[in-house]
Amino acid sequence: MSIYVLVHGAWGGSYGWRKVRPLLQQAGHTVFTPSLTGQGERAHLASPQVNLSTHIQDVCNAIWYEDLNDVTLVGHSYGGMVVTGVADRMPDRIQHLVYLDAFLPEDGQSLYDLGGGTGRDSTDWQVPMPRRNEPVDAWEEARRVAHQKATLEEKVKLSAPLVSRPFSLTYIVATGRPDPGEAFDRTAARLRGNPRWTLREISGGHGMIRTNPDGLVRLLLDLFPTLSTNGALSAPLSHAPEREAIMAAANLLVSAGVLSHSNHGNASARLPGGMLITGVSSLQGQTPDTLAALDLDGNLLEGTLASTSAEIVSMHAVVYRLRPDVNAIMHTHSPMVSTYAMAAQEMPIHYEGLLRQGVSEAIPVAAWGPRGSRESVSNIEEALRAHPNASAVLLANHGLLAWGQDPMSAARLIISLEEAAEMMLRAEHLGGSKPLPAGALEQVRQRMNAFA
Repeated sequence: MSIYVLVHGAWGGSYGWRKVRPLLQQAGHTVFTPSLTGQGERAHLASPQVNLSTHIQDVCNAIWYEDLNDVTLVGHSYGGMVVTGVADRMPDRIQHLVYLDAFLPEDGQSLYDLGGGTGRDSTDWQVPMPRRNEPVDAWEEARRVAHQKATLEEKVKLSAPLVSRPFSLTYIVATGRPDPGEAFDRTAARLRGNPRWTLREISGGHGMIRTNPDGLVRLLLDLFPTLSTNGALSAPLSHAPEREAIMAAANLLVSAGVLSHSNHGNASARLPGGMLITGVSSLQGQTPDTLAALDLDGNLLEGTLASTSAEIVSMHAVVYRLRPDVNAIMHTHSPMVSTYAMAAQEMPIHYEGLLRQGVSEAIPVAAWGPRGSRESVSNIEEALRAHPNASAVLLANHGLLAWGQDPMSAARLIISLEEAAEMMLRAEHLGGSKPLPAGALEQVRQRMNAFA
């Protein structure tokens, strides 16, 4: 069961969700549809003093006094301005933030700045609803009231960018609008291809909450599958074997004690045309629903992706593109291996245990670039092209990127690399580790084959 808080647009009220609310409730979810001050059943509270901050506080109060957590917060149209402010004030109570053909402001922007609203030049504190080509709903029209102008003029104030917050971000853009919606189409175009955002379409025009409520609810349930009241998944997670393999490999690294103190890292497995990747930045405590499916361009196909994970998607993608033999990738800050990365020094293969895994070529260094940046990815690509048979690459001043046929083989490689790095660094006190003799790899293979 999920908790939905649905925020209506301008010239609206909670009644606007009357066709959506029962469908979500029938699916076993709890639904709150607060009316904003001066609108709907709270129309009698309208005044010149009501502004965007008032409406943000309306929703914050609903969440606080009902003590709601793990909220799926949905804002329709002007409601996007409101939910932006709510998510900034109460990020720890939000699980999913959804913009439904809605305005998406940056810090310091008002709805007027985004090209929306009416009455920009009016001196009246209330502004009328714009004329529309959408079919008129007589029942709703009888309940509409003028909207307070101050809510459209006030600029939203954010303490941090939305993409830095832990909740998922989704933008649903309407199709088939009888009226123009340039602001919403521009936003959708800007977010397309951004791995931090999930972008979807919904038919029914801008008023889809009344013209296509069934389609909207189906889309929400598909985007955010949860346990139903009888304990069954409302939508099964895809790629179950790959999810289990990533979790097993992550657990092996945690239990082996080869990670940094924070257990930071990420892991992925190749999928047809894309990858399954850990959606949060710690390898400890991974579960099937913390993994996200993406294409190799970083477009989110299923699940959610924290900003710290979205940053590194391109680091995995470049390896999958250049190395079709690679089916799994793991990134860690394993302390001993990362010592070589900190020194920007390639790691020689002096440990027989690595030969037994088919690794005989020194681990090259990719020059430093900001985490997951174009420069960083370009440096990884350069290292891979110079060392096409490499089993891993050291990320200068950062950590390790290793790969294999499957997540478990990549994890075992990381363990062996960490063991080797520790022994070689300790050997420095005794004059340094010594290289293996020429032909050692072939000798080890013959020995292994003799006992196969």
